Amino acid sequence: MAAVATRQPFEPAPGFVPTETQATGSFLHSTLDGAPAFVDISAGGSNVKSIEHSLKVINLRDYQPQVKLDVEGVEYVPFSSSLQEESLLHPDKAEIKSVVEKVYWPECAELVKKHTGAVEVVPYHWRHRQTPKNMQEQDASKGVSSKPVTHFHIDNDASTAEGSLKAALGEEEASRWLASGHWGIINVWKPIGDPAYQYPLAVVDVSKVNWQRDVEVVLTRNNYKNSINGLRFRDGFDYYYVKDLRADEALLFRNFDSQDGRGIGVPHAAVDDVNTPVDCPPRRSIEVRCLVLYGN
Repeated sequence: MAAVATRQPFEPAPGFVPTETQATGSFLHSTLDGAPAFVDISAGGSNVKSIEHSLKVINLRDYQPQVKLDVEGVEYVPFSSSLQEESLLHPDKAEIKSVVEKVYWPECAELVKKHTGAVEVVPYHWRHRQTPKNMQEQDASKGVSSKPVTHFHIDNDASTAEGSLKAALGEEEASRWLASGHWGIINVWKPIGDPAYQYPLAVVDVSKVNWQRDVEVVLTRNNYKNSINGLRFRDGFDYYYVKDLRADEALLFRNFDSQDGRGIGVPHAAVDDVNTPVDCPPRRSIEVRCLVLYGN
């Protein structure tokens, strides 16, 4: 019997030529004071010195073959949600939290189950983002709604992922997941209202990333975990996005995976697309991080 061919991540179909755009993205370069890198999630302070690069970003909308979570670590899918933008703009933050966690989280859990085959999915963290008039402004709502993150980063390493698992499930239930052998975190990212014409979310082909060479821990303050991971620029990286991702679609991407060889989450950032229409509506989006337990 002939061996079944296994395609490489983002390997295009024979003869397929993808469309692309040019965009600006930011990367970790050094720190202003020579001390370990940090960022204050609420107040906005940081000692990180970033560097911008012009990037070729390949469009996944009509990519052949369609990218998949289990190969590329990213997949865009149809996702019709009952969540309305008005609910995220309610003056009562407790009301916003209630709507997201009671209405939207179950929808995300079902979506992730459908596309991963997971036996259990537990959403545990969310963030609503809006583009301010000036991207350099600090967001005033501090945590309920924040601006798009333009620095390429990886949300978790093994330590912070396990910390989130224990914080969300408790020590006993987390121990059961850890003993299961295979669990992870999936991010569900989608626009709210209008398509994401502005500052689309771009991802990096994680198979090209070497943790020791390309990644540096960035300590966080006033955050739900104590660190994230900044990405350094390297010529060998490849970048992808979904052009004009709509509110009835979602981008799923791997945030962490306990399986050997797949632990590095997908680096991602909002990029400044040079082809963004001048008069387009500002980008609004919501993201939900989900703990995922896979079957044996």
